[in-house]
Amino acid sequence: MTDNARYQLAGLASVDAVVEIAMRALVETYPAFGREPHPTDSAEVASARNLVDLCGRLLIAIDTHRRHVARHLPSDEHDWPF
Repeated sequence: MTDNARYQLAGLASVDAVVEIAMRALVETYPAFGREPHPTDSAEVASARNLVDLCGRLLIAIDTHRRHVARHLPSDEHDWPF
C-alpha cells in the first residue's frame, strides 16, 4: 500500500490544484462574488456561486481523503508538501 499511497497523494495534489484553479477563475470572472448574494442576481451568478461552493466542499473532501491515504506512508515520509 505504501507505493500506491505515494501515487494517490500525487494524484490528489493534482486534482486539488485543478479544483483550486477552477474556483479562483470563477471568483475572478464574476465581480458579484465581492458582495453578498442578492435576490436580483442572475441565474448565471447564482449557479457560479453554487459551483464555487461545491469546489470548496470538494477541496475539503480531498483534504480528508489525503489524511487517510497519508496514514499508509512510512512515518519519515509524512512531511510531503501535499
